[in-house]
Amino acid sequence: MPIPDGDGATCGTLEVTHKGGKKEKIEHIWYENWADHAAPDNFRAAFDLIQIARTKRQNSPVVVHCSAGVGRTGCFVAIELAAHMAATKTIFRMETVLREIRDQRMHSIQNDVQYLYVYRGFVECLIRKGVTKRMDVLKFITDYDNLIKRKKTREQDKDTSAFVAAAAKSKDYTPSVYYNPYNFYY
Repeated sequence: MPIPDGDGATCGTLEVTHKGGKKEKIEHIWYENWADHAAPDNFRAAFDLIQIARTKRQNSPVVVHCSAGVGRTGCFVAIELAAHMAATKTIFRMETVLREIRDQRMHSIQNDVQYLYVYRGFVECLIRKGVTKRMDVLKFITDYDNLIKRKKTREQDKDTSAFVAAAAKSKDYTPSVYYNPYNFYY
């Protein structure tokens, strides 16, 4: 199932058979373009995934997960919960949303980039619902985009310098006398 702006999600149905023999279908949505400990480049993807999940859960439960169930899952659930609370409560605070997520799953939303992504995803929800205008939050959007670019550049610089250091080290490297690549112990 394509997500606008070039990102993709794979949707499928899992069938669970309970001990008593009762069968239940669970919708599974896999978003491939979200690296661990990071935030997707496409901030709109979370909103699109939320819409897909809302549509699918009308017929069966939807499971949200990532490898550890904390970073990416926490972000997705926080954006969905914030959107739900904004639609159903007169006043709510993002701090309350994040605390509720963390109370249920420790270490959810693992770093500053994911934390800001939750805010950015929620702002996108507000824009799409017509609650606020893009121009009203343009400074936040611009600051977010610039921060993410700086962090990516910094990460690329780290990766490059680590590669250069490893390449320089490998020329002078002498393996230990105990090292034997053919010894495998099982």
